[in-house]
Order: sequence, then structure tokens, then C-alpha cells
Amino acid sequence: MGFVQDLRGSIRMVRKSLGFVLVAVLTLGVGIGANTIIFSVAQAVFLCSMQYPDADRLTFVSRGYPRFPQGGGNFTYPAYRDMVQQNTSFDTLAAFQEFGALALSAGTEPVRVNINYITPSYFDLLGTKMQQGRTLRAEEDRWGDADPVVVLSYGFWQREFGGAFDIVGRTIHLNQQPLMVVGVTEESFHDAPGEIDGGEAIDAWIPLGLSYRPTGYSDLSNRNAALLRRIGHLKQGVTIAQAQGDFESINKRLAQEYPSTDGGFTLVVNSLKASGGAVLQSGLAAAGRVGVHSADRLRECGESPAGAPGGASTRVSGARRAGS
Repeated sequence: MGFVQDLRGSIRMVRKSLGFVLVAVLTLGVGIGANTIIFSVAQAVFLCSMQYPDADRLTFVSRGYPRFPQGGGNFTYPAYRDMVQQNTSFDTLAAFQEFGALALSAGTEPVRVNINYITPSYFDLLGTKMQQGRTLRAEEDRWGDADPVVVLSYGFWQREFGGAFDIVGRTIHLNQQPLMVVGVTEESFHDAPGEIDGGEAIDAWIPLGLSYRPTGYSDLSNRNAALLRRIGHLKQGVTIAQAQGDFESINKRLAQEYPSTDGGFTLVVNSLKASGGAVLQSGLAAAGRVGVHSADRLRECGESPAGAPGGASTRVSGARRAGS
């Protein structure tokens, strides 16, 4: 009888505080869902990175913060330039900025295009193969400027241009700015590092030096806009520990020279395979945006999470989502 009385009492309490109970249940649901998404994105990064050539020498370089010393934070365009010029550990470095989706104006309504702004070496590090055309050339990207060229993903090419065989050489307009298509990646290519923040498939790649023109981000002189991430290829015989020591020295020099913008941080070098851990610890504020596409990434990299939804296109603010 005691149990029955307790049960009845509990039901009465729930009825009296129904609003509180609903809020509590929803809060728990959102928290569990967000954690599941974050782990999915991190796992996708790990799985895809294992498929890249020379994966053991690929690294993920990020900023560490007092509460997140293991890294995961972004850095500025000027800081990237300094690290390229001062480091002795890498034979190739590449920076990328996934912030700044653009609108394709080619039909009756604009199409949202998920852009990754990259240095040309980015494609080389990931062993990108092309369905048509070529990747970006080194001379097409310059400090603070670039040629108006773009590489399309296979999925975006198929979806928006019907797999047109004459796509290379065409001019498309993103945010009303003309860009010449120079290539289309193979269907099998997945830009896992570029999906770290949003968990969305990348539709197109533009030279990093061009990013300021359509978005207003990544000005070469702005040491406050920490928007970039970086991957690198270690020189033969250089270890992660040695590269970490190299970047600690660079970080000290930058902090002394630019204390107001580069002080109070650390620079952290992780294996790209282990970068999922940095993603988790950095807290990914974008967790609410990535559910559908993180499931797609897992499938494409060799995993198929039970009950994960498919990647159907949706309309956002009148523009159609453009995910791969």
C-alpha cells in the first residue's frame, strides 16, 4: 500500500508542476541530443581522417584556452601567416575557414552554398582526387587576395547543375560575385576537417585570400577575428612532441609581440586522427546545427549509426539548404 500511495502522491505532484516537468524533460532531451551529435561529428572526423594519404603525419593545429588546454580554438589570418613563416616542423601547412555560407543566384530563388575557404595546399594534404578539372593552384591564393575561382563538390555539381559536363570554365555567381569553376571533386572525397564546426557537407571551396571580399571575415590585418583552423603535414622524422615544442616557441614570440590579441592562449598540435577529442572539449556551440549531416558523414566514412536520419534538403529563410 505504501508504494501505491507514493505513486499517487507523485502523480499529484506532477500534475501540480506539469510545466516544470515538461521543461525538465525537454532540457534533458536537448542535452542528450547535443552530446550525441558532438560525438558523431568527432567520430566522423576521426574515421574520415584515417582514409587520407600519409594520415600518420597529418596534424590539426588549434588554440588552447585556460579551460581547454587540449586545444580546439580558432586563430587569426595574421597569426597563420606568422606560423607559416616561423615554424620548422612542417613541410606543408594549410588553413581553412568554414564560416560564411554564400548564396548561389542561378535560378528562381537563391541556394545556400556551404563554403570552405582554403589555402591551395589543403587539397594536397587531403589527397583530393578530381572528377573534372583541377584543384586550386598555389598562385591563385595570395595573402589577403586571390583569383575568383571555385571548386565544386560532386554532390553540389550533380544537384544544382545536373552533372553538366561543361561545368569547368563556367562562371557562377555567389553572393552576386562571379567565380570561375575550375574543378569538381570525386564523389568519394569528404572534407572531414571542414565539417568540424557545422557538421555540414561542404559544397564548394574558394581560395582563403578571397574570403574577406564576400564575407568581411579574415582580413589580413585583423588579429582579433579568430576564425581559421589549420592542418599540417609533418616533415619526415618530426614527431608531434617536437612540433608542439616548436609551436610553443612561436606562441611565446607572438604573445610578446601582440599581447592584446595573441596573449593568454597556447598553440596545440594534435594528430588529425585525435582531433575529434579537441572538437569534443572545445564544446562545439554549433551542436544544434549538425544532426542530419553528422549521420551522413558517419555513413560515408564507414559507419551507419542506428536510427540516424537521412540528409534531405530543407529551406532556410527562403533559401534552399545546399548540403552534400
